[in-house]
Amino acid sequence: MSRFVHPDTPPAAAALLADLARPPEQVDPAAYRSAMTGLGEQFVETHAGQFVGLRSLLLICTNEDADFLARGALTALGRLTAIDVRVACFWNDRVVVTGDRSGEKVDIAPIVRRYVEPGEVEAFLVVKSIISSACVVRTNIAELVYERNPGRVLIFAPVVLVGAEDRVVADFEPAVSDRFEFFWFAKDSEKDGENVIPGIGGQVYERLGIGTKAEKNAYVPSLVRERRVKHTRAA
Repeated sequence: MSRFVHPDTPPAAAALLADLARPPEQVDPAAYRSAMTGLGEQFVETHAGQFVGLRSLLLICTNEDADFLARGALTALGRLTAIDVRVACFWNDRVVVTGDRSGEKVDIAPIVRRYVEPGEVEAFLVVKSIISSACVVRTNIAELVYERNPGRVLIFAPVVLVGAEDRVVADFEPAVSDRFEFFWFAKDSEKDGENVIPGIGGQVYERLGIGTKAEKNAYVPSLVRERRVKHTRAA
């Protein structure tokens, strides 16, 4: 097992990463959710300088991350900044297909449902519990980056697999990918099947208690419900 902890990672975040990697019998879903939420807050607090001068931001997340990692980041942004934050949440499938030319197996992540708040923004903040193959992050950025045309795209995951940054930028032309800025607390270099080791301790959906990979897209985050009501009333 090989893990490199970023030198900017605060001790509190390192402790939360250790909690994620513990076996399920030692960390129940409630504690795992709390750790993910705390990591979202720790990211914004650690990198608060990145948000200075921004007036508007689109926070992009997946449905499994919305109530935890994304909510933590949103809470800290509200506490530390005056940025107008909009939210986009995507429900992604994960499908393995065979490449037309190479014959290689390729992961894709089609969007099956989306919640996107309208409005022009200066930057994206993309949060993901872990980036490994990067197909989900690539898909969700591509869905909005050409439409919203942000000046910056900040991408944060508590843990990434070695090479994740290159996999994220692979499908974008330099005029887009040059805007990408990556942030992480730990980088791992090993996998056991689908899971990065130690990564985030296994399949995030199951660790969070929201079902298996096949079931997780039935989960509608409380954050989305709350934001939908708020924006409906505002309209």
